[in-house]
Amino acid sequence: MAKSSKKGSSKKVKLSGTQVGENVAMEIEDDHILVVRIDLNHRGNISDSGKTTRVASTMGNQAVPFSGFEKIKIGINSFDPIPKSERNG
Repeated sequence: MAKSSKKGSSKKVKLSGTQVGENVAMEIEDDHILVVRIDLNHRGNISDSGKTTRVASTMGNQAVPFSGFEKIKIGINSFDPIPKSERNG
């Protein structure tokens, strides 16, 4: 898998699908396949500990937002570690 050399940004990109939380979009394909989209260049808030920057989050477990699948829950947390040399404090 190729690794991107791009640094993240806080620029908002509109993801196709139903928005769930921060920088997470979902859609259904073929009536039963859940597709999750995350902009990997997005950078949100720095964690309270200062060790990571949030890339995407459903902000806890959320019901799958599509008819017939509401009983299914999904929780996503994606983060980018901050190197010790770049942390404040």
